[in-house]
Amino acid sequence: IYTQPTIVNFGAKVLPNATRIVLDCNDNQQEIINKNYPIARTIDFEPKKCSSVNISIIFPQFELQHKFNSFGEFIAAFQEGEITLYSYDFTQQNALLKEANINEIKLRILPDNTQNFLADQDIVVPTLPDRITYTW
Repeated sequence: IYTQPTIVNFGAKVLPNATRIVLDCNDNQQEIINKNYPIARTIDFEPKKCSSVNISIIFPQFELQHKFNSFGEFIAAFQEGEITLYSYDFTQQNALLKEANINEIKLRILPDNTQNFLADQDIVVPTLPDRITYTW
């Protein structure tokens, strides 16, 4: 899994210190912590032992949590390398986000070598067309 720093909207009063990704498995948890610089980590995934993925976005005064109910849901969400979460996705921390002037948070995570896993799980990901535009 490759990660880049988490980005918040222009005008935000605070920036995230780190982003933590935790894969919950029966016998252990695998954790990746990005402290706002590009990193790459390898995780070991076993479908029968691992379940949810929890992402924590850590700010100086508060922490936001976003949960994916399955590893497949996490992989499918990040197939294009990023997702954007909005303040309304964090209803319990909405007042904190409003005070910090944070409207959106862009998580940049790119899973690698996931094609076989997605195929086994019957998860269809979008593919690019052969030709995007035609010029004369």
